[in-house]
Amino acid sequence: MTSKIKVYLVEDQDLIRESLSSMLSLETDIEMVGLAADAETALEEIEVSSPDVVLMDIRLPGMDGIEATTRIGEFDGDSSVLILTSFGDEYIEAAIDAGASGYILKSCNREQLVSAVKATHQGQLPIDPSVT
Repeated sequence: MTSKIKVYLVEDQDLIRESLSSMLSLETDIEMVGLAADAETALEEIEVSSPDVVLMDIRLPGMDGIEATTRIGEFDGDSSVLILTSFGDEYIEAAIDAGASGYILKSCNREQLVSAVKATHQGQLPIDPSVT
C-alpha cells in the first residue's frame, strides 16, 4: 500500500475551506493534515506537520499567499505549494517566482482539483488551462 498524499489547506472563507476539505477527504489516497484561515497560523502548523502539498489561497487576511509560499520554500521540509485562487493570470508569475508548484482556479471541478494535487505531489507543474 502506498502512503497517502498529506494535504494542508489555507483558505480564509469558511464554507470554501470546509467544502474543499470534505471533498478531498473522500479520496482514498489523500489525507487532510490541516486547515487554516490565515497564513500565519498555517506557517506554524506546516513547519511541524510537513504536508506533501499545501493548497494556498492568494488573498488572505494579514500575510498573503504569495509571501506564505516564499516562506514555505524556506522550510527544511519538502512541501509543495499549489495555488488555488479565483484570480486568472494576475498572480501566476508572482506565485511561480515565490516557489509555487502549480496554479489552478477555484472554478475547476473536483476531478481537476484532485488531479492537480496528485500532479503537484509527483513533481509536475499543473497550471489551469484557462491561464496558460
